[in-house]
Amino acid sequence: MIQVRASVQRNGCLRILEATGHASKVASGFSPVCAATTAILRTAGELLCTEKGLDVWVSAPEEGKFTVRVGEVPSYKVDRIQGITAFLLFGIQRLAEDAPKEVSFIFEEGV
Repeated sequence: MIQVRASVQRNGCLRILEATGHASKVASGFSPVCAATTAILRTAGELLCTEKGLDVWVSAPEEGKFTVRVGEVPSYKVDRIQGITAFLLFGIQRLAEDAPKEVSFIFEEGV
């Protein structure tokens, strides 16, 4: 199972997201759920890293582990980072709804 935990800042921008684990593989040895989760996480992480003036830390030290942390978001970037956050959280939430035995999602708002 992939366990994803996320929290957002009071302004609706991502604060931290941690993902650990793997989804079950099908007979071919491939996991569509794992691939989808990885694609969403990497895309959001890479988008956040391209933002100049934003303190972002992304780590994927080994297979099955991914973390992204976002520092204080400058006011002129809030709308953009809220959009990236919404994409990321909506995508993970949908995967958790579609494959509840494969993805667990815990979300904390405005911490």
